[in-house]
This record gives sequence, C-alpha cells and structure tokens, in this order.
Amino acid sequence: MHTTIWQQWQKYSIGLLNHAFFHPLVPFAWQRLCTDSLAQNPLLLTPGITETTLKLNGVSARCFSPPNPSLDSLMVFFHGGGFTTGSSRSHRPLCQQLAKACGIRVYSIDYRLAPEHPFPAALDDCEAATHALMQQSDPNQAHVILAGDSAGGNLALATAKRLQKQSYQPSALLLLSPWADPTDAQLPWVFDPIINPLWGWVSAQAYRGDTSIHNPELAPLYADLHGLPPTLLQAGKEEFLLPQIQRLANALQDADVPLTFTVYDGLWHSGQIAANLNHDAARAIAQCGTFVANILATNAPVSHS
Repeated sequence: MHTTIWQQWQKYSIGLLNHAFFHPLVPFAWQRLCTDSLAQNPLLLTPGITETTLKLNGVSARCFSPPNPSLDSLMVFFHGGGFTTGSSRSHRPLCQQLAKACGIRVYSIDYRLAPEHPFPAALDDCEAATHALMQQSDPNQAHVILAGDSAGGNLALATAKRLQKQSYQPSALLLLSPWADPTDAQLPWVFDPIINPLWGWVSAQAYRGDTSIHNPELAPLYADLHGLPPTLLQAGKEEFLLPQIQRLANALQDADVPLTFTVYDGLWHSGQIAANLNHDAARAIAQCGTFVANILATNAPVSHS
C-alpha cells in the first residue's frame, strides 16, 4: 500500500518538530522533558488501560494492564530513545496499544540513561527487571515476552542473549525498528521523521562510552543469534535504519530463528507509537497482537530456575 498524503504530512510535520528538539545542541534533559510531554497527547492514548508504578529489583517500571488480562503471560518492554532519552511515560501510547492488542500486562522498564550511565548500565537494569518478573511468575506456566523499539529493541535482543546463558529463554521477541548496532557507520543519511542521524551518532557515542565496538552486548546484531525464540521484526519503509534491520533479519534467518519480518510502506522509525493516527502503525500493532496470540496458543512456556 502506497503512503497517503495524510501519512506524508504526518512524516514531515513530525520530522520538523523532532529534528528541532532531538539535536546535539539541545541538552538531553530538555530532550527527555519534550519526549515525555509529547506522549501525553490524548490523541495518542488508549482508554481502558490500568497503569501502576512499581520497582523490579530496584529498577523503576510501569505496568500497563488491559481489562481481563491473561494471568499467565506478560510482556517486558524496553523503550527507545537512543539510550539517552525516553521513559515509561514517553512510551505510554505504545505500551497501551500493545497491552490492548496482546491482551497481556506490559511492564515498561525505566532503565538508566546515558551519558550519565553508559553501557552496560541500561542492559544491567533490563536484565535485573526481567529476573524480578520471572521470579514473580509461575516458572512452568508463565509466558514472558521481551519487546522493545529502537534502542529498546537492542536491549531486548541483548537481554535475551544474557538470559540464554543462564538457561532461560523468553517465549518470544518483539523487535520494533531495533537499533541492533549503534556503532554502525554505514547508515544512509536520509530523512527520517524520528531520528536526526547526527543526534543518533552523538547518542550512540554517549551510550558506548569506552566499550569496544565489537562487543556483541553493545551491538547484538553481531552476537551468536542461534537458539533465540520466535521473533517478530517490524520496520518502516520510511526509516533510515532499514538497511541495518534487513541485515538483522538475514542474521536471524541464518541462525534458524523462527522469524516474521514485515516492512510497512507508510511507517517511519518506531512509528507504532502513532497507531491511533496512522493506518500502517495500526496494522503493525494488530500484527503484534496476532503474533502474541499465536505464541500463547502454540508454544509451551520454557521453565526457568
């Protein structure tokens, strides 16, 4: 389906706003405030979702619960924002949509942000919070799904690999426009309404700190991906990360990971957050719901200790 005039207007109007705020000359504190504030637009929010805040092994989180959620399943969600911005508040619209579409509780993790807390602080927090949720659930019945957008997709992949080393595997992965290699210098400089490439480079450097670019936990695109669970990978045709995401899809297929990979014509980077306004974003969220329903119906939970 070709993009509509409305979708193109959304792309450029959102892009002008984002590129003004998310710029290396704008302090990260202001970027974070802007991100959190914009996400409170009533047009983006979904009614009927209950929200509670909590601590998971000392890590702040927010739980989004739909009416009558499945009690034996949950999603751990890691927000995007270039590792330097974003929060459970900035991603309220997306987590509400996922909770409604999937019919399960979604736990959005407020991991520590760079540059104050460079790698591996965010990954450590994501692992700790996931462990807390695993310990709260029945090890033989609960489905635990890891999900994330952009930088959060990176953290979902890296967390899954850490858990794998501990003989635990989540039931599935949802990777929405994942930034699987923040060290990538080969990305095209094309207009993306969400990411200013220069801002992305600065944010990546802030997250990386002194870590080697070859560290697979920093860039899980280059990790050994064998043994990962069924994975839903989504990207937008409009986003500048698309070449990298296509490489990730190839790597997952080469590792024999059960993969569903969809590129949406009218979707930009992490555009699922605008599902109430954008047709392709709504289709992407609906696909997440269908994917999760199939996982819950056909895959037995993997026990953990």
